[in-house]
Formats: sequence, structure tokens, C-alpha cells
Amino acid sequence: MLAACIAAVCVAAWSAAATISSVEDDVTSSSSYNQQTEVSSQKPPVSSLEQVGQNVSDVSDTRPPVSSEQKPSSSDVSSKASVSFTMPINGNVGKGFSDSNLQYSKTYGDMRLHLGVDLQAKEGTEVKAAAGGTVTDIKDDSLWGKTVVIDHGYGIVVHYCGLKNITTQKGEKLSAGTKIGEVGTVPCECEDSSHIHVAVVKDGKYISPLELLAMKP
Repeated sequence: MLAACIAAVCVAAWSAAATISSVEDDVTSSSSYNQQTEVSSQKPPVSSLEQVGQNVSDVSDTRPPVSSEQKPSSSDVSSKASVSFTMPINGNVGKGFSDSNLQYSKTYGDMRLHLGVDLQAKEGTEVKAAAGGTVTDIKDDSLWGKTVVIDHGYGIVVHYCGLKNITTQKGEKLSAGTKIGEVGTVPCECEDSSHIHVAVVKDGKYISPLELLAMKP
């Protein structure tokens, strides 16, 4: 009887040990599976230039736009070029340009600056554009009379003052030598002989028209 009891205890112990081993194997196997599943579900990151269906040319340009301040201005581009000017009328130079020395005015009876040149010609003489350009303004000024303003490019704007019978209009593009009107009257210089007053502004500053027209006073 004693031997039978000992044998029964040994069999029970062996059975319990086998069961525990089987459970541990199952737990280990299950843990390993879960880890493999988690790892396999993680996809590696994709480069922005390797996105499916997207070429490099499809990727939006993220560079900052060039601001207007960084763009070359028209004056910067055109400063390397030049333009040729001719006489707007066939006439002599009356009063010359002066931005520092005062000149006598017959009309006002005093000394004052003269920021242009007076080109003498009979009233009704044809006045032409001294160079190609665009008419930016046409006005009837109380001092300078009927005036045509032409932007000739390269930072040069010319005021043709004292006209009549103007034959152009604002916004019109003109070629050199195109008629823009006729010699009329300059109210603030009405005591001088018949003429037109020509003023030249280059890059915002008055300069002598003789520098452009290649004339001598």
C-alpha cells in the first residue's frame, strides 16, 4: 500500500510539471506573435520626394516669393541703355536753363530760376516729340499754358509747355518726330518773344534740356 501511494504521488507531480511547461510555452509563443504583429504593422517613413504618384515637379515651390523691392526697377534695367533726342522745333534757344543762378523775367520784372529752355519760333510752328515715348499727361496750366508731358523712358520725362492745337492724347505711344501740337503761348513768359518752354526731369530731378538735345545756347 505504501508503495502504491508513493507511485501515485510521483505520477501526479509529473503531470503538474508537464501542464505548467505547456502553459509557459503557450504564453511565450503568444507574446512572440504579438510582438511580431506590432512590428510588422509599423511602416517606415516615406521621403517627401518619394511619395507615391508625385513627381519632383509636382511638389509645390516653398521658396519665398521675390518682393517688389528685390526686383530690378525699370530705371535700373534701362540705365545701361541710351536714347537719342532731336529738336522739337526748328528755332533758336532764347533763355537757357538755370537751377542755381537767377535770370531776369520780363513778365514779372524780377530775378528767378529757369528750370528749362525757351525754344523760339513763330506762333503756329509745328512742335514734335523729341524722342519716342508715351504721353502721360495733357494739361492747361495757368502758368505754363497747354502742356504735353511725355515719358521717354530711361527715367526721362519731358514737359512741352506753351502749345496750342494739340494733336495727341493721354496714353498714346509716339515715335520720335511725331507732331504733338503747335507753338502757342506761355503765360508766365508772355513778355518774351514767341516760344515754347521745354523742361526735362531725369530720375526726379530737373536737368538742362541742352544735355539731351545736343544744342548750344
